[in-house]
Amino acid sequence: MALTVRLVDISAGGVLLSSSQKMAVGQRARLHTTLGADPFNVEMEVRRLAAGSLESNGRGRHRIGAVFTTLDEASGRSVNRFLSGDIQ
Repeated sequence: MALTVRLVDISAGGVLLSSSQKMAVGQRARLHTTLGADPFNVEMEVRRLAAGSLESNGRGRHRIGAVFTTLDEASGRSVNRFLSGDIQ
């Protein structure tokens, strides 16, 4: 099942996502995105859920906190470069 999310925050160990769809604590998923022009593909596990604010389009959002369970070497480099400000 594909889920559309918005990346709110990222660290070396995980992400905070926003989505109109719910996930469950403990649920595993794969995140595919780019950091700057670099591909970023990781496996993650949901650890925390919270209600988010309404988006400008009026749709409700769910905040999803997840940790990376698999971070390949290329994605690790991408997130480190992004966090250091080398890519935007």
